[in-house]
Amino acid sequence: MQTLSSVIKQCRGVVFRNHRDQRGVRQHLNALSRSYLGPMPVEHVTAQDILALVDDMINAQAADGTVVHRVSKLNRVLGYAFDRGLRTTPPPKVNITRHTRQREYEILPEVEDAFAAELAKRGVRFAHLFKFLLYTGARYGEVTRLDWASVSDSQVTFLASTVKTAKARTLPLFPPAAAAIACMREAYSTQPGPFHWAQDHHYFYRRWNPAKKAIGLRDEKDFVPHACRHTCITRLAREGMSTMRLQQWGGWASLTMLQRYSHLEASRDLSDATQRYAIDKPPA
Repeated sequence: MQTLSSVIKQCRGVVFRNHRDQRGVRQHLNALSRSYLGPMPVEHVTAQDILALVDDMINAQAADGTVVHRVSKLNRVLGYAFDRGLRTTPPPKVNITRHTRQREYEILPEVEDAFAAELAKRGVRFAHLFKFLLYTGARYGEVTRLDWASVSDSQVTFLASTVKTAKARTLPLFPPAAAAIACMREAYSTQPGPFHWAQDHHYFYRRWNPAKKAIGLRDEKDFVPHACRHTCITRLAREGMSTMRLQQWGGWASLTMLQRYSHLEASRDLSDATQRYAIDKPPA
């Protein structure tokens, strides 16, 4: 009876051969092999075992993305085992959709300036990518897949190309994002798009992490590129953008992901309550 680890070795080059992020695949599969599930017979893996693995990752402060991607890889390995007769019963399907730990680091203006300066020391294009992420609030994958036809001097269109990006949306560009595009157009006009060179996110991380360390934030685990998206939406909410427009701006299919910003809108909408609703005065 084959173990999960042995099945992972068999299917690595078959099931995941066309995956764009091969480094990420290796990391998740190696982590599964090292887990307590690794030496377990693949026939014996149950939904309870998978949920226990999820609990371990949550307790280890793993990000939502890590949990979801690792469980997804495990589901595919178990599916491979069943299809090849290495497992006699259909594999349990465990879909992790709840949010375990949100990355809610907000990049303050002084951190933004210091960090951009450090990134620029490692290559000005990295600073431009940082500014564009921060002032559009777009997902990293959306930005790095942009082609020049989708970008003008004043706006950008993100196409509906993933499950998360259910509909195409066009956003106006704030001056820092527009300036980043202008500089990238001058340097990379012959490339398919302004940030195609950063599609391998590890390439960007190799500059991000040293710059983060240089400004004294090495131990801030939530200061990752996704913090740009959170910061942009937080700033827009704080400045008065409605929930519906925030949903359109961020490209969310539902309002669920916006719940963590709702307190900003509620605070703004209720700020004049003491003037409008005089409950502390006796009736005339």
